[in-house]
Amino acid sequence: MTTRRQRFIDEMEVRGLSRHTKEFYVGFVSRLSRHYRRAPDKLSEDELKAYLLHLLREKKNGRGTLSIGQRAAV
Repeated sequence: MTTRRQRFIDEMEVRGLSRHTKEFYVGFVSRLSRHYRRAPDKLSEDELKAYLLHLLREKKNGRGTLSIGQRAAV
């Protein structure tokens, strides 16, 4: 596990997020990173918005998923 990922998990733990929420957030960031083939901290805000639109329009994800994804990527 990378140091960056561990810090992300530690931060969620400090905030008291549930195991399920932490797993979703880590999975979302991982898929985002794979989509662009770059580390998430190297992505622009425009790329994040484009990915969220991709999930909404092409993958037919619900708005709730997108809202959670936005919080995970911040």
